Amino acid sequence: MRAGEEVPTGGLFKSIQAKFGIQSKSGSADRADTRASTASGPSRREGGERERERQREREEAVTSDRHVVENATASAADTAGTADTTGTAHASTQTDSTVVRPSHGYSVSYGSYNQPLNTLPPTAQQDVFLQKLELCSVVYDFSSAIKQVREKEIKREALQDLVDYVNVGSGKFTEEASPAVVRMISRNLFRELPPRRHGEMGGAMEGTEVDEEEPQLEPAWSHLSLVYELLLRYIVSSDTDAKVAKQYVNHQFILKFLNLFDSEDPRERDYLKTILHRYVSFFSFVRLFVCLFVSLSVFLSSRPCWSLARWPGSPSRLRLTRTITDDKHEPSPCSVYGKFMAHRPFIRKSINHVFYRFVYETERHNGIAELLEILGSIINGFALPLKEEHKLFLQRALIQLHKHKCLPLYHQQLAYCVTQFVEKDSTLAPVIIRGLLKYWPVTNSHKEVLFLGELEEILELTHDAEFAMVADPLLKQLSRCLTSNHFQVGERSLFLWNNEYIVQLLHHNKAIVVPLVVGALEENAKQHWNSAVQNLSGNVRKMFQNMDPKLYERCRKQYEEDLLERKKAEGRRREVYELLNEIERARRGR
Repeated sequence: MRAGEEVPTGGLFKSIQAKFGIQSKSGSADRADTRASTASGPSRREGGERERERQREREEAVTSDRHVVENATASAADTAGTADTTGTAHASTQTDSTVVRPSHGYSVSYGSYNQPLNTLPPTAQQDVFLQKLELCSVVYDFSSAIKQVREKEIKREALQDLVDYVNVGSGKFTEEASPAVVRMISRNLFRELPPRRHGEMGGAMEGTEVDEEEPQLEPAWSHLSLVYELLLRYIVSSDTDAKVAKQYVNHQFILKFLNLFDSEDPRERDYLKTILHRYVSFFSFVRLFVCLFVSLSVFLSSRPCWSLARWPGSPSRLRLTRTITDDKHEPSPCSVYGKFMAHRPFIRKSINHVFYRFVYETERHNGIAELLEILGSIINGFALPLKEEHKLFLQRALIQLHKHKCLPLYHQQLAYCVTQFVEKDSTLAPVIIRGLLKYWPVTNSHKEVLFLGELEEILELTHDAEFAMVADPLLKQLSRCLTSNHFQVGERSLFLWNNEYIVQLLHHNKAIVVPLVVGALEENAKQHWNSAVQNLSGNVRKMFQNMDPKLYERCRKQYEEDLLERKKAEGRRREVYELLNEIERARRGR
């Protein structure tokens, strides 16, 4: 129908309205006309003028509704032929002078775009659901706040209606609906992200305070939030068949989904993190009792995990089975990673590639913290023994992430991932500690404090044999931290001696530890400018003296002799320097 033509109000249009209870603006106006004609009042001429005015209002309302739906339908039809992530054919739509008639077999009037799905008859809901998915595939430009305002609002209401519809009842995500759902989600979410306004990692590489910079929020969030909510409902729904859905949520979909983690909008990254991977903790009393029993058993070294299984030959009886894993959490089926088990290796590999590209190429990414948080939950579920590919990823990516200036933005999540590896396999502790020592900051005191905190967590999981392998370089670095001019670095390094387990490690290796730290403790106790550091150094010195007085006294005397020898060497260097200056002055005086 072209603009300006009269929309028929009888025949097929009224029969559809009567069958499905669909109301439009023109229908409500007709009822108003009927009520007005029965009321007493003005003359016949005035009534005729008002009748013509109401007729014009009805035509304008219907024409406006028709244009909105025609534009949305035309846009959806234009994009139907393009290739998308689902690889499925797009259903064509046909329009006549009265109705929009999709290929699903149900016809609705122009005014039905704002008809709530839950108010329609059950036989018509699924067809209208598919049609609204098709209409919501149209993407609008949000760069201008004054363009297509009515169309944007209509789409937002349609998306809200879709979310409300899938939240009630079951049987919404059928095999027929899956391609339409994924197609609509793909066209709305997968887009070019805006360029960064700041330096690398949102200004952190420029030396500015991260908290002072406001993130660049997504202008289309009113639509995107509802699309993300619909995707989440699609993933968590028990109606979604993983075998059918993985045809559409394929590798290409996952790659584009991971690219969205570079968005500056923290709301979007939070939704992405929730959808990609979510864990459910076991807090029931039975599981807690079993975990406590296992932790006290003689199998603690192998980290057993118990679960219920059917007894062979008797399905009604249950028994406890033992597996060599260390899962405090299990993957939730309410996530992409938990629902699509066949995609798990690809998801891990794709996340690893994001880290590799950040470490070795771009050094720019907004979602490193969220991806590390997801990876920490995945590492928590690794079975023992660890695969070689996981150990290589630890060395090539996670340890390398410590060298970047933007470390404070994601250090908490990174430290959790690293400690998870040590908890799984304590033999990895020397590798991690050597990596930390390799990238230990020299001029950045804030990073140095972060390194010391992470080092304490690693040492709490390190055994005596592994600690002895790195004791010499580790204690040399700690002695330099003890004498640091920055009082926070000195305090944080001295706080390590408040940890009972670390003190026990140092006690078992006191022959290596005391000679390396006694000089720093004596120097701090005598001449450090900060009183707190002086007091803490005195306390640690007393602890070593009580631990082995003879060893400490011998090391102290050796330190004094070395100090005296260094002073003598320094005096000789100054004498040589003065002699050279005199020779130079004599040469110039000739």
